[in-house]
Amino acid sequence: DVDEVADGIFLVNATLNVGELNERLDLSLPEGTWDSVGGLVFGTLGRVPAPGDAVDLDGCRIVVDRVDGRRVSTVRVQRVGPAGEEDRS
Repeated sequence: DVDEVADGIFLVNATLNVGELNERLDLSLPEGTWDSVGGLVFGTLGRVPAPGDAVDLDGCRIVVDRVDGRRVSTVRVQRVGPAGEEDRS
């Protein structure tokens, strides 16, 4: 479900529960209306996501990696610093 593909960059199955991703990567993503990471991206963008679309939430960037139809299948998750800059610590 979560594989580190580069230093601090994780390839995540978008069906993964947001709460589980928060626990596994020590994140604070909102768990409100969405059950899955893909739903969180879809809801934040407000439209059908396309590969390369990104959202910055609570200190991390989620980039859509692969989409199947209207569904996000995988995303890349990376921690970012203030103003969307990559976290270099």
